[in-house]
Amino acid sequence: MDIIPISLPLDLPAPMWFLKFALITFFLVHILFIAFMIGGTFMTVFFRMLRKEDPFWSRMAREMGNTVTVNKSIAVVIGIAPLLAISLVYTNFFYAANNITAPLWLSIIWLVALAFISLYIYKYTWDSTKYSDRFKYFWGVLAFAIFMFVPLIFLSNINLMLYPDQWKNIYGFWQAIWAPNVLPRYLHFLNASVALTGFFTLVYFNFKLKDHHEDAAFYTRAKNLGAKWAMYATLLQLLFGFLNYVTLPVTADSPMVLYLIIVAIIVAGIAVYLLSLNLYAGKNIHPIIIFFVILVVASIMGTLRHVVRENALREPKKIMAMKTDLYRAQLATFMKTYSPTGEVVVTGESVFQGVCMACHAIDHKVVGPPMQYAIDKYKNDRDAMIQFVNSPRKINPDFPIMPKPPISEKEIELVVDYLLNLEVGSNE
Repeated sequence: MDIIPISLPLDLPAPMWFLKFALITFFLVHILFIAFMIGGTFMTVFFRMLRKEDPFWSRMAREMGNTVTVNKSIAVVIGIAPLLAISLVYTNFFYAANNITAPLWLSIIWLVALAFISLYIYKYTWDSTKYSDRFKYFWGVLAFAIFMFVPLIFLSNINLMLYPDQWKNIYGFWQAIWAPNVLPRYLHFLNASVALTGFFTLVYFNFKLKDHHEDAAFYTRAKNLGAKWAMYATLLQLLFGFLNYVTLPVTADSPMVLYLIIVAIIVAGIAVYLLSLNLYAGKNIHPIIIFFVILVVASIMGTLRHVVRENALREPKKIMAMKTDLYRAQLATFMKTYSPTGEVVVTGESVFQGVCMACHAIDHKVVGPPMQYAIDKYKNDRDAMIQFVNSPRKINPDFPIMPKPPISEKEIELVVDYLLNLEVGSNE
């Protein structure tokens, strides 16, 4: 964990609780429209390739294509809010991961621009006889491929920021995607996009049906197709959700994670049941009710992702706080013991007070254990204490691992000698 950066926090533009609320809320809305964009692009491209003798597929592709250009614009605009929120809430970890995956992370800008251009070429050459079907399909497939690839860049970067212990072993995006949980989480997201697009299709064509009774046959078939996509993809999500959960690093897991997963499965089961009533039991459950149920599931999953983030970063954030305190103590010691006119004699007491006291007291717990514990343990083994301070390791599960103090070998020896010769209970 030595690679974890220190924190030099600036004043935030809003309270932390509000930033976290904004992160969860706006990310949920953003990811919904991202899902509609990806699923809609798939439909508009690949439905067009199906059974040309059946005009339903061509019309279905055109109708879904009209929704994609709107959904992608909403997704991009709303996506700014959670991106800003996550950069404020998890600044050090977020930007550290950005640096590791920088070339691909920055490529998102031109990749998204190219996808939008490709999508518009595909859409506005639809009825043109100047261009072949291959030409049109090329631009549609290119847009879809980019829309599939960009979320993988995001996921690898967001996943990487949660596990600083892996930063030393990962050099760029192509290694980051093989980190634990990235690919299962990506598959989970893609299948969720299919499911959510199915729910969107159900609601969208139900509203279209109200205004176009003359096309009842088409719109009824279209919304039923969306309902089937939603139902089967939601059921398949049990498999992808299981893979996602079992590959979750242990530091990110907790009873709350499992509780939220169980609640999400139960609510998703209700949505599937309502869909089955409409499709196979002749019932007429309003699509808005079904869509509301799946929004509850999406809200639970959004909250779940935040819990996973907080769990995974709990220990790294403690280490970052400790390293920050040590840095500030070191700086304070430097300002007290050094001057432009020459070096002032450094003592073990001054080093302890200037550096170690940021995390340790003699007879009570601060961030780390009381020094009385270390004095008793090492009172007859000075070298072992020096060695531990030089190369700290996790010993007590109740305390975070101590980072290596930012002091010299000589200063370590001075502070060890000071502590081992300290008369506990005196004014010192």
